[in-house]
Formats: sequence, structure tokens, C-alpha cells
Amino acid sequence: RETTMASDQEQCSPQVPHSRVAGEAVAIAASTVCALVLLAVLAAPAFTGKVYTYDDLGNLHLPQRHFYADCLEEGYRFEWHPGLYCGFYVHGEGQAGMYHPLRFLIYRVLPLETGFTLELLLSYPIALTGMYLLLKWWRLCRAAALFGGIAFAFSPYLMLHFMHMQMVAVAVHLPWLLYFQSLMGRPGRRLWPAFAVMMLTASQVLLGHPQLLAMSIFIEGLYALFLKGGLPQLATLAGAKIIGALIGAVQILPTFDALLDSGRLDAVSYAPGMYSLEKANLLQLVAPYLFEGRVVATIGELNTQEYGSYVGAGVLVLALTCLVARRGPQRRLALAGLALAGLGFLLAFGEHGPLFALLQKVPLMSLFRAPARFLFFVNVGLIVAASVTLDALMRPSTRARMLSWRLLLPACAAAVAAVLIALVSWGLPDEMLSGSLLARLAGPVLFVPAAALLVAAGRRWPQALVVLIVFTAGDLAVYGLSFVRSEPAQHIEELADGIDLDVDPVRYRLHVVPSYTNAPAVAGYRLSSGVSSLPPRTRLDRNTIAALRVSAVMYLVADTERIDGGGEPRWDVRRVPAPLPRARLVSQVITTDDLSTALEDIDPQLVAFTDEPVSIAPGEPGLARIVKDEPGDVKIATAAPSRQLLVFAERFHKGWRASTDGQDLEIIRVYGDFMGCLVEPGEQLIHFEFHPESLRIGKGVSVAALAAAMLAAVAHLLRTCGKIENARK
Repeated sequence: RETTMASDQEQCSPQVPHSRVAGEAVAIAASTVCALVLLAVLAAPAFTGKVYTYDDLGNLHLPQRHFYADCLEEGYRFEWHPGLYCGFYVHGEGQAGMYHPLRFLIYRVLPLETGFTLELLLSYPIALTGMYLLLKWWRLCRAAALFGGIAFAFSPYLMLHFMHMQMVAVAVHLPWLLYFQSLMGRPGRRLWPAFAVMMLTASQVLLGHPQLLAMSIFIEGLYALFLKGGLPQLATLAGAKIIGALIGAVQILPTFDALLDSGRLDAVSYAPGMYSLEKANLLQLVAPYLFEGRVVATIGELNTQEYGSYVGAGVLVLALTCLVARRGPQRRLALAGLALAGLGFLLAFGEHGPLFALLQKVPLMSLFRAPARFLFFVNVGLIVAASVTLDALMRPSTRARMLSWRLLLPACAAAVAAVLIALVSWGLPDEMLSGSLLARLAGPVLFVPAAALLVAAGRRWPQALVVLIVFTAGDLAVYGLSFVRSEPAQHIEELADGIDLDVDPVRYRLHVVPSYTNAPAVAGYRLSSGVSSLPPRTRLDRNTIAALRVSAVMYLVADTERIDGGGEPRWDVRRVPAPLPRARLVSQVITTDDLSTALEDIDPQLVAFTDEPVSIAPGEPGLARIVKDEPGDVKIATAAPSRQLLVFAERFHKGWRASTDGQDLEIIRVYGDFMGCLVEPGEQLIHFEFHPESLRIGKGVSVAALAAAMLAAVAHLLRTCGKIENARK
């Protein structure tokens, strides 16, 4: 295979001599079948019109996309969601990727069920293809590259985090970014790979998961150092990343705006050390089902998706083999993968590890919780190392150099460790262990045959590698899909089963306790509660009836089963006495800092609290009626006998604008959380519109950056065509 590479780049991507790859055609066929079967099983609910609703899928992502799809269909603005938290800057929160062109196309064209399933599933073939291309660039044979693609796409990390669909969507960009970064090493041909890196970076930013974006950038930086590409290549890479980030400014600036207005900055529940990986979870590497819930968590919730450390028996055995194998062309890549995995574990330990204090000194890193998510590094590193070993074993020219008794060490060590763990488990507390004897023995059951197949392959039985590929795919499928399918898929309308109330959503809301789900919003209810990664900061204590009244809450809906400790929802519905409508006029105003106490001492139907004194005339309150109620666009008709305060129980945000007859009105913060404005005597039509500066500036920066990038690409294309034409002449 011909290639043009700089001399320093050749050192990083050594040319592997052509050699016959034993059994490659069979391995490719087996791998392809495995990938198609896994995708089909993952997509199975779609064939019956159902969707996955486990955890955040049903509580967070699906309700947001339901709102997004409705707005696109009706032509409404989608940045402000009036159905959560008494109003919420949902685009700023960034869990729906509303300005991502692919997301826009999916939900504009397809039905919600189809679009949601497609968005969820797309990440896995994208991950497979990207890792395949990256490994092929490193001269791995097609079978080994395909194995790496399957191992990455259906890795425990991506499968366990399937309910964090934005997180997975950002993560699967990484191999593509590394692939195009590798192509940038070709002298004189850096622009098109750089353009691809730029657009992929913009795609990541627009998807809106800053934590995985930061992890991706970190790995890209390490990879740039590993490639030793020189200053021009590093400068091109940095420029592409910066322009890509500028294209994504339409998401970055609103997210920063939402962060400044959120409770994440001061809430104890968002401590950066939350979900640090406990070291006992290392036992999962050789005993994936040993513990109850698969993981160990002595403090906090037992979150399998956060603490799952298993990478697959076949992947681990193959990855460890590169430590004892004799030097091969890609051994440096494999060792780099192991180093990345080791770094991932050190970072995942969080406050239980040595690097946590250092990491907190990095700007913005203290805002990210769940250090256990650095297990992403572990999965990527071990999969790369395993793929390199598999490639070496499939080539007679390199396998001959690996034939040694040392080849038995990693395979046997993993198998022996699995057996020992199974024996030692009988001495551990029963509450930590799985109740199934087969689950406890899963380590030996998985690692002994994986080790045996590796040894057989090293003893010149290439068919063993085909069996090992199928074995690994099956292992990952059982581990990942059993978690994905642990909760049955549902029809969308089943999300709010058990809540059937007569509520006018224009005037009144529900309040859900505990606040862990947005599912009632799918049924058309508006909530004063909600769940999100950036919940807005609140000053009203909604545990009191008075606060619920001024929040326009008609019903308090409590999930008693959840409060008592889990299980299926069991709704207890209670009517809030005399709830106040979302829009009303008051003629008495008090300035106070102690809202909770003051609300108990007054009649909120007549009196409003403001942060600053306002001048209104006492008298009988007038009438206010909402005549237009669209997301971020509300009109309220008022009829006041005197100068009064219009109280609009929609969450206050500096992005709101109020006007009447073309004249701007000052928006006043009311009851700490809501907004209002002064209205003059007589009839008026007050227009509230949500136009945040962060979105306006973000759009401008994004359009300018994209236009500049496209003009540069066109100029380069014309220049290239001109050179070709001159060469022909």
C-alpha cells in the first residue's frame, strides 16, 4: 500500500510488511455477523413502536425531545421550556443538542418514536466505523480493525451509559477525530483532515456534553504528542479545534449562561468527588458479575453505569499479552493504549486516588462530577492494545516472533485471578455478593476459555482467533445488552401512566415529589419541578403550600414508592388549596429577603414580594388573562383600575423582554423566582419574549465562524483545481 508520510510520521505509523493473514476472511465474516446481530438486538424495541425509557432516557431525554419535536412541528421557539421548573432555559442545559443539524433533521422529519430510537442507535455504528478506520490507518489487518470497532461500539462503557445518550454521542466522535488527526501528518495535505477535525469538534460542542468533550480533547492532546507531528501539525490541529469550538458557540455561550443561573455552582449534591470509583471495583476486571448490582459502592447509590469496570475477558487477555510479546511494529501503540488505561483508572478513582487534588486545579474541572467516567480512557486504551495483539497473532510473520512461553503468562494470570476471585468470594459479606452462584463463577467461566483460545492461537491454530472474536462479541453482548434490556421498553404514552388529572396547562401546574422525572411533561402537564444536569437556582421552598400556591401548582404528585425506597411508581395525588394562576394582578407589594417566613404571614393572592420597592396604587386587583402561550412567547391581556403589578409565574431570567404597544417595560423579580412588570390603568396587552444575549451572540459567532471556514475551504479547492489545471497545461 502506497503512502506519502513525513519521516517523523513514519516512526509513529510503521509500515507492516504485506503478509498472508491466516483466516482473515472467516474472521471478517464472523465479526460482521456479530455486529449486525448486536445492532438488531439493540434495535428490537423499534420494531414494535416502543422506545427505551430506562433511567435518564425516560426521565430526562425523551421528555426534552418530545418538547423539541412539538416545537419543530408547530413552528415554536424551542430554547425555553415552560413545562419544567416553572420555565427552563432548556437549550442552555444542552442535553438535547437542539442546534445540531442532524438532531434538527431527525426530529423535523421523523416521528418522535422513530427519531428517538434512531438518535440512540446511530452512535454505535458510528463508533464501530470510526475505530475501524483508526486501526486500519495503523496498518492493522481488516479483521483486527473490525474487532476493535466492535469492541469499542459495544464496549461496557458505551453500553452501560446508553441512558446518557448525549454523553455516548460525544464519546463516539473520538476515534474519528484521532483518525483525521493522523491524516494531518501528510505533508501538503493537511487542510482537508483539519476541516474534518473542525466539523467533528463543532458537532461535539453542539451535542452539549462538556465533560466528555473535555475528555476527548485530553486524549486528542495526548495523541498529538504521541504522533510527534511537529509544530506545523500541532498548529493546524489547534486552529481546527478553536474554529470548531467557535462554530459551536451557539451552544457554548447558552450553556455558560445556564451554568451561572444553576444550582450546580453551590449545591452539595454536585460535589466533584461524587461517584468516585472505589478500588474494590477493580475485581470486576476478572469477575464481572461477582457483586450485587455488578459494582461496589459503600457510599451513595449503587450506580452500575458509573462504576462498571469490566472490559471483556477477550479484550483484557489480548491487551495484557502485549506486555510480554516481543517487539512488533505496533507494540508502541499497544503500550500507549495500556498507559492510557492506567491513567484512566487513576483519574476514575477520584477522591480515592492520587490525582484528584491535582485535577481540581484545572480550570472548570471542578464543575464536573463522576470521576468514574474516566473509565472511558480504560475502555479505549485496552481495546486498542487488544486489537494490536490480535493483528499480530493473525499474521504469521509477527506471530512467529511472539511464540514463547511468555505468551502464556497474561492469559494464565487472568484465568488464575478469575478462579481465585471466585474462591475468595465465599469469604466476603453476603450483602456485597450476587445471590447467584453462576454469577460468582462467571470469572472462571469467561477467562479460562478466553485464555485457552489465546494460547491455541499462539500455537498456530488461527481458527482459535475467529472463535475468540465471536466469544468476545458474545461476552460483551451478554454484559451490555442484559443491562440495556433490564427494564422493558415502553410506548411513549405509557411514561405518565397513573397520572390523569384535569389541569388547564395554561393556568396551572403539577409538582412532582421526589423531583426525579420530567415524564408528566410528555402527557402535556407543566411542572414546577424537574430534573436536569443544570437545574436552575431557586429561592422559593416548594415544600410549603404557600410556595406551591404562588407557583401556580394545582396538584402535588408524590411517588410514594420512590420515597419509601424504590420500585414501580405509585402516585399519591393531592390537591393544593386555592392555587393562584400563572398570570394575575396585585395592588400590594412588600420588599423582603425572607420569602419562606413572609409567605406564611400574608395572603399571596393580594400581596406580592419583590426584591426592590415599586410604586403602585392600592385598590381592587384587576384582571389578567393569558391570550397567547407559546414557549418563550407569551401575551397577557390586562385590565387594571389603577397602576398595578402584573405577576407572571414564569421563572425569572435576564433573557426575558417585556413590552406593550412597542414600548419596553422593566421586568421585576417577584417572589424571588418569578417575573412581573408594572401595568398602567386601563386595558393593555403585555408581550413577554425570551431573547437571551447568550443565544444572540452565540448565533452570530457560529454563523461567522462557519462562513469563514467554508470560504477557506472553497478558496483551497479553487487553488487546488488551479494547480491541477496548470500541471496539465
